[in-house]
Amino acid sequence: ADTGDEQLLVCFLAVAAPDPGRRVDPSMYYRLRRRLGEYEGIGPFVWFPWSGALFTNVFAHCWIDYAAIGVDDPGAQGVARRPRVDWWANSVMAARMHRAKAIANPRGLPTLGPDAWGLTACDAEGGYLVPGLFPDPIPMPGCVANFDYADFDPEDHWGDGTVAAYGAGMAIMLTPRESLAALRHYRGLEDGSGAALVWRDGSDGGQAGFLDAFNLGNGWVAPDQVAIDQGPLLLSIENARSGLVWDRFHAHETVRGGMERLGLSRDR
Repeated sequence: ADTGDEQLLVCFLAVAAPDPGRRVDPSMYYRLRRRLGEYEGIGPFVWFPWSGALFTNVFAHCWIDYAAIGVDDPGAQGVARRPRVDWWANSVMAARMHRAKAIANPRGLPTLGPDAWGLTACDAEGGYLVPGLFPDPIPMPGCVANFDYADFDPEDHWGDGTVAAYGAGMAIMLTPRESLAALRHYRGLEDGSGAALVWRDGSDGGQAGFLDAFNLGNGWVAPDQVAIDQGPLLLSIENARSGLVWDRFHAHETVRGGMERLGLSRDR
C-alpha cells in the first residue's frame, strides 16, 4: 500500500491496539510506500498516487501531532529503502502545491484562485467528486518500482472546478494565513440577492456553517453540509487554535503505547 493520511492513521491505530493479539507489527506503518515528487520548487515530498485530493494529506493530522514528532526513521525499524519523512512538513508542502496550482489554474476555472484552492473529495452538481492534483515524480535511486513505490504516471484531475470549503479550511493547521484568507473569501461570497452564497448562520433554524461545496462556473452550490467534511474542518481549526484535540489524543495510554512501539516521541 502507498502512504496517504488514512493509511498512516489506520496503521498507527493498528500498532497502538490495546489487545496484543490484534496489534500489528510497527514495521507495517513504515512499510507503506513513499513516492517522492515536487512542483516548481515545492518539495520533495511524499504523495499518494491514487487520488491527489487534499484530504489525503491532512486527515491524520486531525489527531496525530506530527508537528511535534519531527522526522521519522524507517531504517531504525528495520524497513529499508523508505525515505525519512517529517509528515508535518510533508503536508505543508502538499497544501502549498494545491494552492500554487489553483493560482496557475491552467484550465481557467472560474472558482479557483489564491483564496479558493484545495481540491478534495466533496459534493458536486453531478454527484460525488474526487478531484486531485499531483506533483511531478522524481527519481528514487536504489528503489524498486512497484515494490518501494508505485510506478504511476499522475495526471491532474480538476473535476468540474467545484471547490469544497473544508479543503483549504482544514489545512489551517498547516497554512494558517492562506487558509484563513480562503475561509474569509468563502464567507464573503454572495448570491445575486446579496445573501451569503455558501455560509449559513443558523438563523433560519438550520445548521450553521459552510455548505459543502460550490462552483462559480456553473452557479451550483451544495444544498447540504456533509459531516465527514465538516468534522475535519472543526478539528483542524481547534488544533490550530489550541492544540486541544492533539493533547487529548496523545494523552491516551493506548496512543502512548503505539508511539513507543513506533519509536516516535512528541517532543519537538
